[in-house]
Amino acid sequence: MLVACGKGDEKKPATQVAAKVNGDEISVHQINTALTQASPYAADPKNAGRQVLERLIDQQLLVQKAMEAKLDRDPNVVTAIENARRQILSQAYIERALAEATMPTSDEIKKYYAGHPELFGKRRLYRFQEVLAAVDKEESLRALQTTLEKNHNMRDLTSWLRERGIKYNISSSMKASEQLPRNLLPKLEGMKPGDVMFYPSGNRALIVQLTGWQELPMSEAEAAPYIAQALLTQKRGEQATEEIKRLRTAAKVEYVGEYSKQDAAESAPPTAAAQPGAPKPPETAKNDASLIDKGLTGLK
Repeated sequence: MLVACGKGDEKKPATQVAAKVNGDEISVHQINTALTQASPYAADPKNAGRQVLERLIDQQLLVQKAMEAKLDRDPNVVTAIENARRQILSQAYIERALAEATMPTSDEIKKYYAGHPELFGKRRLYRFQEVLAAVDKEESLRALQTTLEKNHNMRDLTSWLRERGIKYNISSSMKASEQLPRNLLPKLEGMKPGDVMFYPSGNRALIVQLTGWQELPMSEAEAAPYIAQALLTQKRGEQATEEIKRLRTAAKVEYVGEYSKQDAAESAPPTAAAQPGAPKPPETAKNDASLIDKGLTGLK
């Protein structure tokens, strides 16, 4: 009998419930889903499941209190839940529609490699020194630009800023070609160590000095996985745009009220990258505003 009981226990299916919070269940599936989406736990994979479970318990306690306070009926909360639902559903549809996107061929990879020497065959590792200054007066901005045209010495520049009480941050960074805005690469290729770039915007200005660079080429074999992923992402973006265009053509869309008065150009459908649920295309050049906001060290 004891042996039989033991065998029966072995056949008993493992529970799918990881915890109960005031009677509400948290499932193993919830933990596994969270693990596939969360990277912060990768540093301690052994305890990752436990960390996620504890976070889900905290979340469930907050959800219970929110329900007690009837926050699920709050108009703002209802709208937020509906927006999240729409985002999830649109993303799910577009992911399924693009599931059969074909991987790039070896010829496509070879062509991309040859067409972008600045990213691969002539790839460089650049070193920069950056000064981000808070210039709140137009005359100070013009004076700063004039000073830079005469003198590229960053030590003299920071002294000039301090003398005038202009607040600034100074930092250094190293960036490979692919980490920089694409439209910046041709300019960098023509620069020498010591040359500076000046980006004014409103009451701020970013001064970037090229302090040096070194060749860091990547062979076609080394670059192939990255190129394949970039081209696949590009294909998916193009297919997403076409799918959305097809859906809009087949649908009856009526603009109502003040929106019905807009010009056709204003009512034109956005690209796939701007649509909810659409995959992002490969990274392209970032604008000067991004440079001002984050500096080169903030670029990805």
